[in-house]
Order: sequence, then structure tokens, then C-alpha cells
Amino acid sequence: MPTKKVSPGITRFDLDDKRMHGYRVRIARQKQIHLKFFSDKKSGGKRKAFQLAKAYYQELLATLPASAAGKNKMKPSNKTGQVGVHLAQDRSTRWPNSSTQRYVASWIDSDGYRKTIGFNLEKYGAELAWEYACLARTKEIEDRQQVLKLYEKTKGKEKRKNL
Repeated sequence: MPTKKVSPGITRFDLDDKRMHGYRVRIARQKQIHLKFFSDKKSGGKRKAFQLAKAYYQELLATLPASAAGKNKMKPSNKTGQVGVHLAQDRSTRWPNSSTQRYVASWIDSDGYRKTIGFNLEKYGAELAWEYACLARTKEIEDRQQVLKLYEKTKGKEKRKNL
């Protein structure tokens, strides 16, 4: 495998055809990308290159402003109107003519990894699947049972208020 994400902001490169071995640090802040490559050979080995990359990444985090501004920003490509929720269509490889749709909520957790959860339209219905996905995205919950319980609690409170 030529590249591999080692930790948030750090990617390992092992490209034999270009004789490129090392770690790349990449952070984007305020429409600027900060990149630096740490070669195994120039750094004194694979382990030292990784230590230098980690130190540089921590230095960038300390000096650059936080990146929470773009987390809940609506992008022009958004077709659902809800940040972090999209409609996915899955096709079965086993049955070529069958497909299913689901609303998928996604977000980046505090460790920098993408989390997702989907709700099938056939199982929950379009409206309920949409509400579950929006709730999961808002609360950043990837446990389906927890989303369903939270939804029932909030809807139960609304029903009691309306009575």
C-alpha cells in the first residue's frame, strides 16, 4: 500500500517507483494548506521521521487557529439542505436490479476520524429516516439504538406539550 493515514494530519508514503519514503503533515486552516514532508533518509530513519512529523503537527496545531468554523458550514454541493446528511443509493452485487436508499449522517469526531450512520428508507420510511439521520448528525451519535431512544424521548415531550 503506497499511502496510509497514520494519525490525523499525518500520512505515510511508501512509493517505490519514485523512491519516496516518509511522512507528510497536512493541515488546512482558513483556506490555506500547510504541507511538509519528512523523508526517512534525511531524518535518519522511519522512526525519527515520524517523531519529527508528530512534533511539527503539534507545533502547527498550537500556532494555527482552530478549525471548527467549517464543521457545520453548508456547502454548495449539498442537496438535502441539512449539513452532514445525504441520501445514498446502494446497489446489490448479488442482485443487479435491486437497490436501496438510506439517509446517511456523517461527521468528524474529536480524534479526526469520520463517523457515519445510515437509516434505510424501506425500513423506517422517508420522513422518519430523515429525522433519525438529522438527529444523529446533530448529536453526533453513531449507535442506532441510542438515536431511536433519544428520538422517542424528544417526540414524547413534544406530544405532552401539545396536549
